[in-house]
Amino acid sequence: MSEVMDSGYPVQLEIDAAAPQNRFKVFFRPILVIPHWIIIGLLGIVAFVVWLLASLSIVVAGRYPAPLLRFSTGYARWATRVSAYGGAYSYNEQTGIGVITGGFLTDKYPPFTLGEAPEYPVRLHVAEQVEGRNRLTGFFPVRLIMLIPHIIILFILGIIVTIATIVAWLAGIVLGRLPEWLHDFIAGYTRWSTRASIYGGLLVDEVRHAKRGDAVVGGVEHADAHARVADAVRLVVEEHREHVDLALDEHALVEADGLEPHVVGVQPGGGEQGEQLGGHDTALEADAAALEVGGGLDAGVGVDDEALIAALAEQRHGAHGQAVGAVAQRLRRR
Repeated sequence: MSEVMDSGYPVQLEIDAAAPQNRFKVFFRPILVIPHWIIIGLLGIVAFVVWLLASLSIVVAGRYPAPLLRFSTGYARWATRVSAYGGAYSYNEQTGIGVITGGFLTDKYPPFTLGEAPEYPVRLHVAEQVEGRNRLTGFFPVRLIMLIPHIIILFILGIIVTIATIVAWLAGIVLGRLPEWLHDFIAGYTRWSTRASIYGGLLVDEVRHAKRGDAVVGGVEHADAHARVADAVRLVVEEHREHVDLALDEHALVEADGLEPHVVGVQPGGGEQGEQLGGHDTALEADAAALEVGGGLDAGVGVDDEALIAALAEQRHGAHGQAVGAVAQRLRRR
């Protein structure tokens, strides 16, 4: 199963869960990815010129010419796939040392294309925004100023991720795969840096601010995790409909922001029971609280904990096991 960004944002990055990798290919990954780095570097020169022309067009006409936008989007797709496979390469002229940051998220070699690659484990989707662009933030100096907070944070995170990249390379050679937590961390950094580069590249006008529980922390996007938890809960709720009636609203579970507190409706019962669900830091905690309240609606009769935990366990796929496990742990303590 794949992990995705916030579903309300015009930039979507799907990253498949950690999977076994060929040790031999992992060992030679920094060499295998060189052709892509060279092409990305050359395309980057063209992308820079396109960026300047696009900024001029946005300021003057309020639009990003479609042909230029498609090229920039294709370049972003290619660069993201390469970054996920072999990392981003940077060279320090003062020290004469080359550094690789990120990568090792998939063992599949990236295709040489600007187009979409639906079968590739890393898939970037950007909503096309041609007309009605913001003239003020479309002026590239203004856009760069707005990116400063992200640049600072990503620079600091980049140091940590560079160290994590070495660990990932060694883990891939020794274990034949990345530990789930390491895969999630690098994937989170990749999402954040992708959002920043897409925004800085003028492809979208909406800026996605980093928030508590964002992809970098834990690597699981809440919107995707909530959907999986909801599916697991529904399996058991249907079997126990005569005992408890939980109204799990799909649209409430997967909000546009994906991180704001919300209340999952519980029937019967409003008032005091409804208040018990408020005040939670994340929607995931609210979901768990709803289950706890739901289990106590009828004294002596509630959802069978073991059956529910078993159903939740069935939904554990890759990094989503963390989100599902959090709810299961809450249930065990009930």
